[in-house]
Amino acid sequence: MAVGTQKTPLAITIIRGELKRDNLIAGDYPLKAMEITIENTSADDLIFERGAVVAQHAGTYRLAEDDDAVVGIICDDITVKGGSSEVSPMYIKGEFNRRALIVAGTLAKHERRMIEIGLLVRSTRV
Repeated sequence: MAVGTQKTPLAITIIRGELKRDNLIAGDYPLKAMEITIENTSADDLIFERGAVVAQHAGTYRLAEDDDAVVGIICDDITVKGGSSEVSPMYIKGEFNRRALIVAGTLAKHERRMIEIGLLVRSTRV
């Protein structure tokens, strides 16, 4: 089967106690996650959705832009209120569906770095 035409079953993920089905997880490559602290120094809320590809810039996490070095993928939706911080799980290894990932720039600019750190990306259909 050609890339982009493989059919993968829905992943079943427990998100903060809630059973959720989605297509972020794309295969059997072992998942590894770690907890990170997301600090928000602005007055506005900072929102990361599940599947957000993040980079660390000047000691804080943000949605990866084209020139950033990716460090992981946010596991759960999270909102960090202005002037506060929150702990969030972040995938640092695994196989993910290209169509479910969220970046500020273009995903293609990050794929080489993602492979180097163990974040594999492929296209799947549900």
